[in-house]
Amino acid sequence: MFDNLDGHRFYEPSTFYGQSKLANALYAKELSRRLSGRGIAVNSVDPGAARTRINKGYFSRLFAKTPAQAAATQALLAANPQTSGITGQYWSDCKVSQGSSLLEDGVLARRLWDVSAEIIARASSRDAHSLQRAA
Repeated sequence: MFDNLDGHRFYEPSTFYGQSKLANALYAKELSRRLSGRGIAVNSVDPGAARTRINKGYFSRLFAKTPAQAAATQALLAANPQTSGITGQYWSDCKVSQGSSLLEDGVLARRLWDVSAEIIARASSRDAHSLQRAA
């Protein structure tokens, strides 16, 4: 929802949570593409629901991962030499996962990158003007 990234039109927590996860994975895909040939791996990871002190309900006990299980995929990518050179992938449960079909949309990933750059440029410009006024 490029026309509602900040929630000014409406905000529904589960919709925005899903959108943020998709955006993270698309951003990683585009960064991987932009860094190709430089030997830098960029992947996205779904840790899954983890049991925490806050999340102690019945569902959590039955279905959520332990903190160690939730961290396993990140640890694998960070430390296992067998994953070296794998980039631009979406990982879940210690393996490359298909994820949403939108993750294969290179145009969408580039658009997200460009829109993100525009937002950062506008915020940087506002910050610079604020600092100038404060001085």
